[in-house]
Amino acid sequence: MDLKRKSLYSAVSLWAWLLLLSAQGCLPQTGDQQALLPDLRTYPQTASFYAPQAADYTDSPIERSRRKHIFLNKYFRPWHIEDAIHSRAKLFWPLQTEQQQFFAENTLPRSGQWLASLAEKADLETFPCLNQPGVTLTNTNLRALPTRKPAFHDFRQAGEGFPFDYFQNSALWAGTPVHILHATTSRDWLLVETDWVFGWVPSRDIALVDADFIQSYQSKNLAAFIQDRTPVIDRQAVFRFPGHIGGLLPLVQSHNQSAEVLVPVADADRRAKLRTARLEPGSWTAFPMPATGSNLARVADELLGQTYGWGGLYENRDCSALTRDFYTPFAIWLPRNSSQQARVPLSIPLNHLQSKEKERRILKQGLPFMTLIWMPGHVMIYIGSLNNRPLVMHAMWGLKTWTPFKGEGRYVVGRSVITSLRPGRGLPARLQPKTALIERVQGMSLLLY
Repeated sequence: MDLKRKSLYSAVSLWAWLLLLSAQGCLPQTGDQQALLPDLRTYPQTASFYAPQAADYTDSPIERSRRKHIFLNKYFRPWHIEDAIHSRAKLFWPLQTEQQQFFAENTLPRSGQWLASLAEKADLETFPCLNQPGVTLTNTNLRALPTRKPAFHDFRQAGEGFPFDYFQNSALWAGTPVHILHATTSRDWLLVETDWVFGWVPSRDIALVDADFIQSYQSKNLAAFIQDRTPVIDRQAVFRFPGHIGGLLPLVQSHNQSAEVLVPVADADRRAKLRTARLEPGSWTAFPMPATGSNLARVADELLGQTYGWGGLYENRDCSALTRDFYTPFAIWLPRNSSQQARVPLSIPLNHLQSKEKERRILKQGLPFMTLIWMPGHVMIYIGSLNNRPLVMHAMWGLKTWTPFKGEGRYVVGRSVITSLRPGRGLPARLQPKTALIERVQGMSLLLY
């Protein structure tokens, strides 16, 4: 081969190689290509497979009673307070931080007037204009400002755009006690808070509660959902809402494994009344459920494979919503976001260790199904090990990738999965250096001790 032809051949080969890397960096985004994530083939995607590793836990009635007491005090707190739980700075953060550029659902920048109009609607000058207990009538979204319209960061940046709507604080399940703080000038939105989250909700999703309602609601034992999207239909054959894991309702009675529960509805004056609804066998448990290995795995299996939902978008779950909802049937109280969940009482720092030593420490000290593994912006549940690898269950958006032409990108997983702490091994996409989960893990928190 002469020098000229050899040079041309080398150039073509180089470009082919670079194009291959670029294409691989974009893989995979949707459909069957997700199966290329090796961990999803290597590790069984059923929590029940790992349940025997949690079989030695002792969950006595005394311990469950202690957890229940702590949980319910926080859960019903919004009905027994006079002042706001959260600071004004947190409640109105989009209006009190430096001017940010937000983008609309059409990927174009939002105008400054858009944010100004929302500030006017929120009517900060009269805050707080309300101080009332209320209850959610259906599953609803808590928004950072009174609008359903999204506020994205620049779609051109990796890891931004859909689904990361920064005005989506959280989903809130039906029947949740809330403290109503404020209303928009048109009264179509209400600013509400719980002990663990806050935000604006459409006023039609909330009803006011009085002392009699509170007494009726709190005096009952509770039923916890252990199946997602359970139809809740009242005695008048009216569909009220889909029940979700993480939701609780007052229990009237149970018979042949079905249950009668109370659901809140609104009268003409937007005051809450109670109606009776029936839950089918297998969809609920008496609260709290014993934290045995089989019970923990049963609830986990209901959550695995579900679509990722930033801030509870579309009644799906992100990483910290998954952990909070997973532990609710067992009366294990967690805050809403991952940074707060990392600060539960027994937290073990790991950030001073090398990656392999982190894994050894997790295997030695972690309690399967009862340990949170955390890093900045992400939290996972340690569920045990296989082949001497610690495994975690988590709601995972994706892995950071890099290609020569496109730079940083994402390998989207977009669901709740079981993986190792090195889930990118074996991918055709080129991952960014030091982006393995284990590299970024900073600690673990034990929930039973």
